[in-house]
Amino acid sequence: MRDKKPDRISIIEKNKRRPSEAQRERELKFVRKEHQLFDIAHANDMTKIKLEEDRKFLIDQCSERIMIITILDKKLAGMKTRVSERQREVQARKERASADDDAAFSTSKILSSAPLSSPDKKILLMVRKNLYRITLRNTLLLSTGIAKYYPILWV
Repeated sequence: MRDKKPDRISIIEKNKRRPSEAQRERELKFVRKEHQLFDIAHANDMTKIKLEEDRKFLIDQCSERIMIITILDKKLAGMKTRVSERQREVQARKERASADDDAAFSTSKILSSAPLSSPDKKILLMVRKNLYRITLRNTLLLSTGIAKYYPILWV
């Protein structure tokens, strides 16, 4: 059988829109009792606690709870993972660019090892310019992320 005596919370919720003095008094009484019920502090806590962060946490626990204590700072951990991902991406871009530079340099070294006549030198100069231009374009495309759409670039 249900208890005929209504509990305090339902009365407060039922009459919350009424601006009567009795309603305000009920709400204040309820809030005081709630603070007494959930008081986690020792009588001398503010003098015993040395760390300012712990004091702020205790004060926060006495009002509406905003702060929590955990082992892991989730915000900082998320920031660190994003930073490490960006650093890995930058390193990968640098490695790809240096590989392209090495390929262009080795090709130009092979072409320049034989004695050349004047027309051959002009051709070699054009080849070197084109290789340099291709390397620059590939580096630019890799850094902007467009290269994944153009795996092979021809000039």
